[in-house]
Amino acid sequence: WEKFGHNLLWIRDTVSGEGLAWNWGKFSFNEPRFLQRFLLGDTRYWMEGDDVASTLAYYQSTNREVIAQELALTPSERAALLAFVQVHAREENRYYRYDYFLDNCSTRLRDAIDLVTGGALRDAIGGAPTDPRLTYRGETLRLVRDDPWLVAGIDLALGRPADAARSRWETAFVPMQLRNTLRDVEIRDGAGGTRRLVVRETVMVPADRAPEWEGLPALPKEQWPSVPRSLATIIAVVLLGLAVLMYRRVPWAVVP
Repeated sequence: WEKFGHNLLWIRDTVSGEGLAWNWGKFSFNEPRFLQRFLLGDTRYWMEGDDVASTLAYYQSTNREVIAQELALTPSERAALLAFVQVHAREENRYYRYDYFLDNCSTRLRDAIDLVTGGALRDAIGGAPTDPRLTYRGETLRLVRDDPWLVAGIDLALGRPADAARSRWETAFVPMQLRNTLRDVEIRDGAGGTRRLVVRETVMVPADRAPEWEGLPALPKEQWPSVPRSLATIIAVVLLGLAVLMYRRVPWAVVP
């Protein structure tokens, strides 16, 4: 999952210095039937606030870069954002059904910012698709293009709707795309003018791993490493078999 990036919402009290990194990406492999439910799209994630220092230390230990963008929100917008996350962090509200394209750590953060700015973010970055090459499939596969097995499995699993062109708003499901979009966006300020949403950007944790590939696929779709159709079929059969076994709770063992 590290290949797909992650977004957190860091809210800090400038008086006390205290703050939390609000995280919509929590999940546990130890939950009952996690793999089966994941393969079938029944994924339960949750959100909670994490200690900032511990969070940064974790990303440093895994050689993952952390970039902080300070948002130019008004006092009322900041208060509304804090109230929003506090309500959603309650036990009865914190769980949600994760959807990689439509409802994930990045779209939740995007939607929260849009909510407290009165829809100004969506007005600024939404609209019709601008490039037919910008698709759910293309955005997903470019992040794993160095791993033919992942390319094969994901490419096989995605259906035709994944090839439709997407707007900047929709492609913000990729955390790095949301970061890049917020970097340059201007939203209305409520007084007839506009303001840049990001005041400053700071590298909190540097990393030396290879950066994501930022190119766009060619048209027609010939851009990904070729994988024999038989291999893709084998992968599909194995995944389906695992799902069936776990669903029926048939005991099985993996021999190292």
